Amino acid sequence: SSKNLSLYPDYCNKLLVLQELKYIDDLHQVAMKGRVACEMGQNELIITELVLRNILTNLQPCEIAALLSSLVFQAKTDVEPNVNENLKKMMQIFMDVEHDIRAVETRFNVGKADETVEKDRLNFGLIEVVFEWAKNKVNFFNFTRWFESDKPPREIFLFYQFFFKF
Repeated sequence: SSKNLSLYPDYCNKLLVLQELKYIDDLHQVAMKGRVACEMGQNELIITELVLRNILTNLQPCEIAALLSSLVFQAKTDVEPNVNENLKKMMQIFMDVEHDIRAVETRFNVGKADETVEKDRLNFGLIEVVFEWAKNKVNFFNFTRWFESDKPPREIFLFYQFFFKF
């Protein structure tokens, strides 16, 4: 149908992105990196890049949990996270990895018209509370200064599911 044909250029561009990032080879066979990405439930490209670049290797579990919260938190907050220098450095590394992926997508015109692109940006709004929670220093649901209402946002429940589904 003509609708399916209209999606074909986007499909080809996405294949080029996957080739450039080495998720598939020149024959469109899934590479090891692609197999890793297939095991991820969401944010497949960035999580795979973080894992295979060994970015998470030397971090403590509480730091990993805090940093990965940036993948699921979507609420807007003006609160600047108060975190240690190592987390600040890692936040920049996460942003650099995201930038690398977005640069390849932009070069191949993938995601430009997609309204989910802005929603999928890293958001470090929960990093401080998740870090403290993971260190057992704070009750996650009582850290109310992050929320406009008494009810925690949907992202907290998504975060909880993300980390405890394993």
